[in-house]
Amino acid sequence: MRYYSREQVGVLDGTVQPPLLADGQLINAKERRVRATINFADRQLAIGDDVILGKRPRNSYYMGHRIIASVSLGATTLALGAVGNSQKYRPAAVFTSIDTPLAVALTAQVAADKLATDELQLATFAAAAPPAAGLLVIETIYTYD
Repeated sequence: MRYYSREQVGVLDGTVQPPLLADGQLINAKERRVRATINFADRQLAIGDDVILGKRPRNSYYMGHRIIASVSLGATTLALGAVGNSQKYRPAAVFTSIDTPLAVALTAQVAADKLATDELQLATFAAAAPPAAGLLVIETIYTYD
C-alpha cells in the first residue's frame, strides 16, 4: 500500500481535482536563519538571565538551532525557547563543546506547528553563571514563504 505525507495529500495523491498547490513554506521552501552572537565579556550574565536571539515571523515553520561556542559553558545550562516558554526548543542542558557545532533537532510537534504570531526567541542560562569571556553563536533556522 502507498501512503502520502500530510504535505502531499491533495497535491500528489489524486484525491483533489485539480490538484492543490503544495505549501510553499514546506515544499521547496527557502531556509532562513537568524544569527545571534553573545560576547560574554560584554555583559556579566547571571543564573536565570536570558538573551533575546531574534524574532521568528508568524506563519514560519521551525527547523532547528545550531549552537557553537569558543569556550565551554561548564556547569551552566542553556535552554532555547521563546518569551513565555523558555524551554520550547531545547530544555536546559549543559553545553561544553568548544568550536564544535551542535544541531538542536526539532520535535515532531514543534515542526508541525506554524507560528500564529511573531515570536521572540531567547536563550536562558541557569544552574551556574556563564563564563566571563568567550563567544556563543546561536542560529535559529526556519522556513518562511
